[in-house]
Amino acid sequence: QQALWRQKAGLFFEHIRFLIPDEQQCGRFLDWLAHCEQRPQVLPHHGYLMVTETFGVGRNWLAAVLARVWSGEVAMSLDLQALVTGNFNGRISGKRLAVVDEVWVEASRNGASRWAIEAKLRGIVTEETRTINPKYGREHTEFNVLRWLLFTNHWDALPMPKGDRRFDVISNPTVPRPEAYYAELYAALADPDFIAAVALELAQRD
Repeated sequence: QQALWRQKAGLFFEHIRFLIPDEQQCGRFLDWLAHCEQRPQVLPHHGYLMVTETFGVGRNWLAAVLARVWSGEVAMSLDLQALVTGNFNGRISGKRLAVVDEVWVEASRNGASRWAIEAKLRGIVTEETRTINPKYGREHTEFNVLRWLLFTNHWDALPMPKGDRRFDVISNPTVPRPEAYYAELYAALADPDFIAAVALELAQRD
């Protein structure tokens, strides 16, 4: 039975190995996902920024799987700039993972520099508790357990101080796989057994 579930989830782990060719980096990323599954109440020390100048390698599919594994607990397609420079943060309330489809931090209209915005982002990532200010509703305070998974097609998307360890930067492939491969990936999203198998493998990873 265990072997059948592992085989069912194989497509997910094969795709992660494609997105992260470096074996050590891939292992650390899988550990990070397993930690998110097994210990959602514990904030990890870092998030991930994945970079490639090529469109269509399948990073959004990875996010779509995770949104199904942790249904209701993933903030998908988050507007990072609006979150960091705006007044409302209700979208990240009660979430264990935030996914940003395209990172591009630019100076804000009120004059804040890219570095000032990056510094504010670092605070959001690492703060122990945060005040949630929803657009409609009452403010409240909650513990911060939010992980960050950022995607970009630009190497200058996010300024980072030298030695900053809050984000692990990964270079993704520059050549997509054949169309049939992606057709199989997206067909699997509709299979609840596939999603359950991925969750089980993450729950049992050492």
